[in-house]
Amino acid sequence: NQKRKLDTETFEVAFPYLIDKDGVYYLGYNPSSNISLVVLNNADPNTFRSFLSAMYGSYGKDKNFVWYKDKLLSEADAKTFQFKDPHGIDNNHIFMEGIVVEDADPKTYKRLFEYFSDNKNIYFKGQKVIGADKNTFVDLKNFYARDANNVYYFGKVLQNADLATFKVDEFYGYETNTARDKNYEYQFGKILRPITE
Repeated sequence: NQKRKLDTETFEVAFPYLIDKDGVYYLGYNPSSNISLVVLNNADPNTFRSFLSAMYGSYGKDKNFVWYKDKLLSEADAKTFQFKDPHGIDNNHIFMEGIVVEDADPKTYKRLFEYFSDNKNIYFKGQKVIGADKNTFVDLKNFYARDANNVYYFGKVLQNADLATFKVDEFYGYETNTARDKNYEYQFGKILRPITE
């Protein structure tokens, strides 16, 4: 990547991107120097916009191109690209962390919270949730979900969970991440302790 000095007169922040009259730069992390400033080649500073996800990185786009962090997404269509946190979506693709979600249909995309659906499947972090019943699927938050047949955590079936009594504790936050059913208390998708009455 080429080196360039920021123009301090026209410099502005669109975190994690920096923009000046000459170009657009991605402000990233590099283990050796802690901070790296990467030039986005061919980015148009006049039409560039930044989209920051709370947990999954950032997208940027101008009138011609789309980037995930500092990586040019050659498959993305800048004219139809939209950001629906945490996904990038255009007329042909759904992107999760800059990677095309295989077989996902952007025209029927529906964000459920931490999961999303299209007209055929349920997805978690860009992967199909195998065996999920799209018609009864409910995102319970804290990475838990359920359908008519199973309880899921991080898109995988939570073994031993009692479907009829399973519920996620009301306090939302990854630090606690607890749920319970009639038999067990769960934390981070694992049995924490048996329920004793």
